[in-house]
Amino acid sequence: MRSRQVITMFAAVAGVLIPSSASAHLVDARFGDFYAGLVHPLTALEHVFPFVAAGLLAGQQGARSARAILGCFALALIAGAVLGRFDPGATSILYVNGASFVVLGGVVALARRLPVWVLFALTALFGLTHGYANGTAMTSDMLALNFVAGMASAGVIVVSLGAGVVLSLRASWTKVAVRVVGSWIAAIGMMTMALM
Repeated sequence: MRSRQVITMFAAVAGVLIPSSASAHLVDARFGDFYAGLVHPLTALEHVFPFVAAGLLAGQQGARSARAILGCFALALIAGAVLGRFDPGATSILYVNGASFVVLGGVVALARRLPVWVLFALTALFGLTHGYANGTAMTSDMLALNFVAGMASAGVIVVSLGAGVVLSLRASWTKVAVRVVGSWIAAIGMMTMALM
């Protein structure tokens, strides 16, 4: 081997083995606090799948219920993020968030009309816990208001898009496809919980 190739190989190995820092999500990427909040839940599958399931569920319940669910979910995300910012010690939230895959995906798979209070209870509980988990990701130098606004925006966008897609479906096979997606989300949740 030529000396240049040896030096290049050692430099590459050293670069891999001696990282200066690592970040699981883009919270520390310094796009700005709003964008960090917006991107953080979208880069974490433990948040994206339940958000999608909440959107599909909202769409299955009809336009009026979907609007109510959307507002409830956004407020719960905000409240949870505030709690997570000021009291980040509840590690059991991870299990509740894992259960949100199973519950929300399972309810989508069943495709039944639910009483409004059940919808509010589900979206408030899981919005609160997912907001809490995202709130604990804030660093001390962040402007919490901007991060929380970005995180809540991400939740509203995902749930709105999911509900909008379901509400626009007309063919009966597409409604079955939504149920299949719900069952997949529930199955992913079961596997996730088994690995916790």
